[in-house]
Amino acid sequence: MTIFREPMLFWEPMLLFPLLALLIPVGILIGQHWQRGPLVSLSAGAALGVVIYLALTWSSFTVDYYPVYPYSTVETLMLVAGLLVVGAILLLGALALAFTDALRERRRVWAIVQCALVYVSFVGMLGFMLEPVRFCGELPSGTYCSPPDVGRFALFAALSLAGPIATLAYALLAQGRAAAMPASEQPEGLTI
Repeated sequence: MTIFREPMLFWEPMLLFPLLALLIPVGILIGQHWQRGPLVSLSAGAALGVVIYLALTWSSFTVDYYPVYPYSTVETLMLVAGLLVVGAILLLGALALAFTDALRERRRVWAIVQCALVYVSFVGMLGFMLEPVRFCGELPSGTYCSPPDVGRFALFAALSLAGPIATLAYALLAQGRAAAMPASEQPEGLTI
């Protein structure tokens, strides 16, 4: 008795996505050379992943001579979705470091604001996936793509960038405060 099984063309590349979680330790190792560097490197990586995703998505809107929808191949779709997933994973790592640092420094308002803005970022990222900005369909004459909804794209882009920019701003401000503080000559509690 043989069981017919379809090839798993779509799920095989998806098995590599859990390996992307290893980007968090790599980002932390890259930033180990300076104070609050891991937070800066993770936040910058998250912002860069989201910005590249937005740039690729916007460039697909400006080209009208595609014979088919620009993300019609599995490889292209996986690349574009992978960039957004990389940004989301790095954003989670940055949030963990920023939240810990803000609570350690007794800046609870910053911690709450960062959590809220990262939540807003994930809402924006899900918006790109659940509410397409451009609709494409098959007609007898070929593939037709409607013009993109620029307002929806701008809203989702602003929401998606809110968290990475907030964590990067916190990291840079905290790094600037640490550099501006004078180094004490004596350890605290030491009397002469």
